[in-house]
Amino acid sequence: MAAYSMIGFQGLMLIQHDSPRLFHAILQRETARLKPLIDAWAAAGVHGIFAKEVWSGADIISARSYEDFVFPYNQDVFHHTSAAGLHTIH
Repeated sequence: MAAYSMIGFQGLMLIQHDSPRLFHAILQRETARLKPLIDAWAAAGVHGIFAKEVWSGADIISARSYEDFVFPYNQDVFHHTSAAGLHTIH
């Protein structure tokens, strides 16, 4: 995710609490950025994607943070991936 490249690990941990509206805006932008890429992969004949969550496990963020900042964006991307005809390994 480009958000990690922009603000780093510490930034990702702090932004959830310090600037949640900004974080949602970043995540919305990243989700929108991924969709054309997924479509391009599908057009190129890719069969699926592998998605991993390194910074959003229960040992790092709370269940509420996961529900607020991870799940809805993953769900959106995975629904788009499925609609494009790709499989997702998560």
